[in-house]
Amino acid sequence: MAIIQTNIETFEETVINYAEGKAIVVAFDISPELEKQSEELKFDIAKLDPQDPNNQQLAAYMQIRTLNDIRIFKDKQMVGTEENLSEFFKAEAPPEEEKEIDLTELKGLCEGTVFEEIYELASEKKFQEALDSCLEFIENKQDAKKQMVAIFAALGPKHELTWEYRAKLNRLIYV
Repeated sequence: MAIIQTNIETFEETVINYAEGKAIVVAFDISPELEKQSEELKFDIAKLDPQDPNNQQLAAYMQIRTLNDIRIFKDKQMVGTEENLSEFFKAEAPPEEEKEIDLTELKGLCEGTVFEEIYELASEKKFQEALDSCLEFIENKQDAKKQMVAIFAALGPKHELTWEYRAKLNRLIYV
């Protein structure tokens, strides 16, 4: 984000008027951490020269006691300090636009199968319900394995279908 040089003469234009509708941080010392936060949280910084004696009046007005102190201005008034910087700008951030989700691969996997309902839920942006349906299917798959084992027990260990389908089940489970 931008770093704007300001002083007592340009303060009203560069901070007060600028802070109408959006926020700006005022600082004497811009640490690397503050610059990083500025990039992450998307705010501009108005930098005051600590060597300029006229800026001491501004510092007194803003109750800045050390070079590390910062102030947040919005809508032509001071609204925060360093203590609430992150929370303030996170609350100010516009909601992220909902990105378009490509369901082409899911559609290909689901078409013509028992999973068509999962694709329908996902295409309606009901992702939690789609995932719940997937979990339910996996749980049912466990039940199907138990049912197969019960059939094997009923047929007996030497029945040819027991041997054939145990082999198929093992390939599904372990391969």
